[in-house]
Amino acid sequence: MASPAKVDSILASCSSLSDADRLRLLKELSVQVQIKPWEDGTSIPKDTAPAPSQSSTPISIMGEGGRALPHEVTGCPWCRRPVSVSPASNSTPKAVDSSKVGRFAFVALIYGSSCHKYFFGALVLGWGLLKAGGKAERVLLYTNDVPQQYVETLQAVGWSCRKIDYLKGVAKDALFHEPKTSRFLEIFTKLRPMEMEEEYEKVLCLDIDILVRSPPDLKPLESLFSLDAPAAMKRGDPCPPHGAKVPYSNFWTHPQRRDVDKIPAHQQVSGINAGVMLFNTNKELVREMEAELMDWWHPEHYATYMPEQEYLSRYFGTFSEWTHISCKYNFEIDKNERIKHDFTEAHKRIIAEGTLADAHPGAVVLHYSGHRVKPWDLLFQTEESPQAKTTWWQCKEKIGIRDAASLSILCARLKSEGPDKYLPYYYEDKSRLWAAMMEWMDQLGSVVDYVKEKGVDPIAIAVSAMELQESKTKQSHQDS
Repeated sequence: MASPAKVDSILASCSSLSDADRLRLLKELSVQVQIKPWEDGTSIPKDTAPAPSQSSTPISIMGEGGRALPHEVTGCPWCRRPVSVSPASNSTPKAVDSSKVGRFAFVALIYGSSCHKYFFGALVLGWGLLKAGGKAERVLLYTNDVPQQYVETLQAVGWSCRKIDYLKGVAKDALFHEPKTSRFLEIFTKLRPMEMEEEYEKVLCLDIDILVRSPPDLKPLESLFSLDAPAAMKRGDPCPPHGAKVPYSNFWTHPQRRDVDKIPAHQQVSGINAGVMLFNTNKELVREMEAELMDWWHPEHYATYMPEQEYLSRYFGTFSEWTHISCKYNFEIDKNERIKHDFTEAHKRIIAEGTLADAHPGAVVLHYSGHRVKPWDLLFQTEESPQAKTTWWQCKEKIGIRDAASLSILCARLKSEGPDKYLPYYYEDKSRLWAAMMEWMDQLGSVVDYVKEKGVDPIAIAVSAMELQESKTKQSHQDS
């Protein structure tokens, strides 16, 4: 250790450096900065979320030429907006329990009394993981309003089913554009997988509306566990390479979308897609997020149509760095027409590689994220309502088939009819979208046959559950 006199001499020498040499010195020393949480507890109003326990992501203090680079941006630990910084020490990362190192799980969530369509999605997802998911465990979380016969049927596909509670009390008016009607009102229940720290080091959270494949020459879905968490697909350009870190500034700079959608300057314009997300498990972080989400006046909040993925983008973008997952592992099939500003060169390459016989050879995961391309809707009413301008994807849950045999008949009819009737609002590549939907239907046929060999007809199970629910609803209306 240098003596005080020597340190003073060094400091005196540094003070005489030119600006250019001083910047060079800081660069050579790899000086980093981070923002610490606001700790003035006396100023925090009662019944609001406590100050975060973490500091912001450390970033380099300067870039080439002594100038701060656009990506050298971090977020405020309190409000998550981009902030200016000053030198500080690095925080010490939380140690990982050695007993769970290398223990991974695929995790999905099914919830809601109207979960019948998602039941079919969980069947197909479970089948894909069973065939191509590798050795990681497959955990399906469900709420108490999911019919028990669904749970038992899904276990036959290899799901380990676990009942959970909803994450209630979220400040919906502050986070949702449509706080009374949004189909995502209980969506923050998706945080529950991160609570499983006693069992798993990492969890790969998957939406129900995806299909897992195993194309040759591509690493399987389980390869994502090797990435640094948190990891997810960053939406739109600039699109980092697979496995690269996503600069926080990329969530706030998207001139085209900000102008077209008239997004205010204080709100992000990009983020991650929540269909495929890799997390380290951490109960403490979930508790912190819950406190924030239930605080109606928290400065982090603003209303969006996709609140959970925007919130998670900001949260982990501030306290760590997102790792980019290639769209090969989260290919939203209709993005080129539905969300043009998020359609990247990587998406284009996957489409360009395809043929009518093999539409998406470069995709491990197909994501049916658009509400007009949910393949399970094909199982329900397909005729337009005579009373209203209602198309097939808007129909109520009145299933049009009765058993496994009628599913085969439906699949044959759909392939014969083609996409024109079912994809009226798509113009550029109906055939490709239809191929993806028919691939999902074929997977459903395979898993239904598999489960039926075990003595259970999943289609008949769904019909029975929906009829029982309809009967209870009618009785309730009569009683009232």
